[in-house]
Amino acid sequence: MDKKKEKKNFRVEGRITCEEYQKYYRYLPNILWDLLQQSSLYIIIFLLTIGILLQWDLLEFIGALVFFILSFSIYYFIKRKKIISDEYYESIENGILDEEVNLDFYDTYFVCNCLHYTYLIEYSKIQKIIETDTNFYIITPIHDFIIVKTWCNKKEYTFFRKLCDECFIDKQKQDTKKAKKKKLNKEQIDVLLNILLIATLFSGIFSFYIFANAVYHVPVSLQFQYAWIYWIVLIIPILSIVFGFKYKNVVKTKYNIIAGFIMGILLLILACYFTVPSIDKTTYSSVKEYQNILHISIPKNGYYYKDKQIFHFLYNFDGVSVSSINAYYKDKSIFQQLDKEIKKNTSWLSYSDLEEVEKLLPYELRSKKHYYLIYNKTAEEYNSIPDKEGKYSFVVAVYVPKVQQLEIYEYHLDYTK
Repeated sequence: MDKKKEKKNFRVEGRITCEEYQKYYRYLPNILWDLLQQSSLYIIIFLLTIGILLQWDLLEFIGALVFFILSFSIYYFIKRKKIISDEYYESIENGILDEEVNLDFYDTYFVCNCLHYTYLIEYSKIQKIIETDTNFYIITPIHDFIIVKTWCNKKEYTFFRKLCDECFIDKQKQDTKKAKKKKLNKEQIDVLLNILLIATLFSGIFSFYIFANAVYHVPVSLQFQYAWIYWIVLIIPILSIVFGFKYKNVVKTKYNIIAGFIMGILLLILACYFTVPSIDKTTYSSVKEYQNILHISIPKNGYYYKDKQIFHFLYNFDGVSVSSINAYYKDKSIFQQLDKEIKKNTSWLSYSDLEEVEKLLPYELRSKKHYYLIYNKTAEEYNSIPDKEGKYSFVVAVYVPKVQQLEIYEYHLDYTK
C-alpha cells in the first residue's frame, strides 16, 4: 500500500513537560530495575573484588548484594523524581526527546514530525495503548508517544480506544480504585506517622533487647547467626522514612525522616557488624583428635568452628601467638552430659583450684566462671608448673558453662620462674 496516498484524519500537537514525562514513567518498566540491570556487571565486579580482599564466603557476598540493592532502592524512592527529571532534560539535550510533538494520524499508520526525528509507524506495530485520566500513551518498538487528553477532542479519544483492541489498557478505573485506597484522611495519616515515629525511636532498644536475649547462651563468635534480628527491625525506620517522604505535603513528617535516618543507620551498622563472622566452620574430627588429651568424651552433635587466623593473647605484657578450635553445644541434653562429665573429672579444674598453675594462662583466658585443663605437650604433664625454665608447647582446654562451649587453645610459651 502506498502510504503517501492515504488521507490524513487529524493531527495532535502539543508540548511535553517534565511533569508529563514523570507521569509517563509510571507506566513503563520500573526505572529502578532498568538502572540495576545496566549497572549489574559493575556491581558484581565491585562486590567480588571487595569479597576476595576481605575473604567473604557466599553468605557474606549475598548479604552485601542484598544490602546494596536495598540501599539503592531507598535512594531511588527518595530521588526518583529528580532521576526522571534529569533524564528528561538530558534526553532533550541529546536529541532523543523533543518537547514539541506533532502526530498526524492516517487510516493505517501515523507519522511523528519532530525537530530531531520523523517516524512513520503502522498501527499493526503498536505494542500497547494505555489510557489514564489525563493521557494516552502509545508504546511501539521504535519510540513511545505521550498524548495529553487536552490536545484532543472526545471523538479522537474513541479513535485511540479502538485503534488496537487487543493491546488497549484502560488505567482509568484502576487509577480510581488506587486513589480510593490511598484516600486516607489527614488524621489517619498523622496517627500512622506518630505510631511509626514512636516505633522508630524505640527500635534500637527493642532490637538490642531481643538480640541480647537471643544470644545470652551463644558464644560471641557465633552471634552473627542472629543478625537477622537487626535486619528485620531495620524495616521500621525504613518505613518511617518512606512514609515520611510520601506524606510530607499532607502532615509534618520531619521528625519521622530524621529519626528514620538516625536509627536506620545505627541498626544498619549493627546488622552489618554481626553479619560478617570472623570464623571458619570445621568438622567434628578436628576436635575429636584432642579427646585422649582432654580425658572426656567429646559429643558429636555440635557446632564446630575455629578462628580464621592465629591471634595474640597477652601474657606477662608480651604477646603469645594462639591458635584455637571451638565446640558449641546448643542441645541442652548434650550440654548437661558434658557439663557433668567435666565437673566430675579430676583432670579438669575450676578457676579457684588452679592456684599457681594460673600463671601459665594468657590473661584473656582467665575467668572465675570457667573450667580448665592445662596439658604441657613438651613435658607430657597436666595442670603443673614446669620444673625448669624453657620453651614449652601447651594445649589448654577451657569449658565455658554460660555459653555451653568447649574451647581448645594451642600455644608456645617461654616459661621463666
